Amino acid sequence: MKHITSIDALGRKEVDKIVEGARKMIPYARKRSTPPQAKLEKEPKVCLLFSEPSTRTLGSYEEAVRLMGWPFRIISGAESTSLAKKESLANTARMLAIQGAQIIVVRSKEEGVSTFIAEVLEKAGFSQVSIQNAGDGAHEHPSQTLLDRLTIL
Repeated sequence: MKHITSIDALGRKEVDKIVEGARKMIPYARKRSTPPQAKLEKEPKVCLLFSEPSTRTLGSYEEAVRLMGWPFRIISGAESTSLAKKESLANTARMLAIQGAQIIVVRSKEEGVSTFIAEVLEKAGFSQVSIQNAGDGAHEHPSQTLLDRLTIL
């Protein structure tokens, strides 16, 4: 599965493909129904790992995963993770992958966290896990960029 940690890592064709896929989802989102293509043989388990508050972004991801009918869990706030006990972010990411997360959506106030997690999991052999950057400080928010492109179109 492909990571989306930076909008610059996506080519024009990839961005267009993502936006077109999102456009096809609009009628289902309006009806609050699950699209037929969401019924995969094995639905991905999604973890929303938000160590920084963000009501709008967390709510958007939560609603999207719910509409897809995929299993998910929310970890919101650094104080609700083992990071509060000084566990490393690398250990937290590996633990989530071991527990079966196939998509980890990361929101952090620290720049580069999603890229770091992607690299850690790749090195640990979890190449099937996709890391999605939901905002990392003042650096980047590729999901918002994709949504802005969809809105403009």
